[in-house]
Amino acid sequence: MDQLSAQTRISDAAIRSVMDRLRAEHSEFEIDTGVADQWELRLYYGSLSATLDDESVLIRVAATDETCLSYMKMTVAGHVAEHLG
Repeated sequence: MDQLSAQTRISDAAIRSVMDRLRAEHSEFEIDTGVADQWELRLYYGSLSATLDDESVLIRVAATDETCLSYMKMTVAGHVAEHLG
């Protein structure tokens, strides 16, 4: 089945610690990419991949339908808003 996806880049001096928290909160879903500063989470309703670069992160979320994709986007946005304000 085709995946729907969305991606964005977030730049902030504190983004690394924010993403480390998100990663720790969902560590049971982490997939080892074997690449430094790049990781992936495979949740029941979609996936998230993150690539950290200095003070920014490129985040890509994917899911099989619009509802799950929206949930993935809201999960990331909520986490970032909670920790960055």
